[in-house]
Amino acid sequence: VTESRQGLKWLPEMKTIRNVGYGEQFLRYLGQRGFDDSLGVVERYGLRYALVGEFAWRLLIPFYLDKQLVGWTGRTIRDGGIRYLTLSPAPNTRGLPRAIYDPGSYVWNQDQAEEGGKMLIICEGPLDGLKLSWSIRKHTGLISVALLGMPKPGQVELLGNLSQRYLSVV
Repeated sequence: VTESRQGLKWLPEMKTIRNVGYGEQFLRYLGQRGFDDSLGVVERYGLRYALVGEFAWRLLIPFYLDKQLVGWTGRTIRDGGIRYLTLSPAPNTRGLPRAIYDPGSYVWNQDQAEEGGKMLIICEGPLDGLKLSWSIRKHTGLISVALLGMPKPGQVELLGNLSQRYLSVV
């Protein structure tokens, strides 16, 4: 990703997760997924939630490039249906903003990964990447990134370039 554009803004229905009201359900979901400090995870990674709209009942995981919000993916906390829904760069008629870049051209946690370190750990899904990043946060030089499913050609090239900044890649 080389071009630079101003970052996105969260939609009004996308709320900061707090330990009150509906936010408690999203914190509980994170706890059920094995996070030892759900509120800490929310604060560190800027997670949000929505109850209405296209991303209703989803835990929202932001994507940043150059510290600008460029997109997000939402993981449903309810059973059934599509697990992940990701903001698209394609025009739409549903009132959603367009993702600034194609999600197949970058990875979650890319800003941190570009700093380099001892080990780059590549995960398939953003919630797995988030969990791993949270688990290894106290270990200097270990960085996790996440794809959105199978790697796309742009991500393969990006990961190849990133891997040169690390002693090992897993």
